Amino acid sequence: MRKFAQIIFRIMIILIIFILMQHIFAPIISNASTWDEIIEKGDTFVDNGKNNAESDNTVNWEEIQADQQVIYRILFVTAIVAAVIIGAILGIKFMTESVEGQAKVKEMLIPYVAGCIVAFGSFGIWKLVVTVLSSI
Repeated sequence: MRKFAQIIFRIMIILIIFILMQHIFAPIISNASTWDEIIEKGDTFVDNGKNNAESDNTVNWEEIQADQQVIYRILFVTAIVAAVIIGAILGIKFMTESVEGQAKVKEMLIPYVAGCIVAFGSFGIWKLVVTVLSSI
C-alpha cells in the first residue's frame, strides 16, 4: 500500500512540474509593445467608460459571470475529486496498516479534515459573495 501512495505522490509531483514548466515557458502575449501604447490604450479605455460609449472596449458582465461560473465549477469538481481520492487512500491505509500505522493515519486525518473545511468553506463563501453582489 505504501508503494501505491508513493506512485500517486510521484505522479502528482510530475503533473505539478509539467504545469509549472508550461506556465514558465508559455509565450507572453501583449497588445501593447511600448509604454506610450499602454498609456494611450488605458486613456482610451477610461474615456470610453466616462462617455458610456458602446464599443469593443466596454465590459460585458454576462460573459464575466459565465466565465466565473465555469471556473467555479471546475475548481469545485477538482476539490471534490481530490478530497475523495485522498480520503479513499487514507481509508485504505487505515484498514491495512498495523496499530502503529493506524495511529499515523489518524494523525493525517486532522490536516485532511481541516483542508476539506477550508476548501469547501471557501467555495461556500465564494458562492455567497457572488450571489450577494449579483443581487446589488
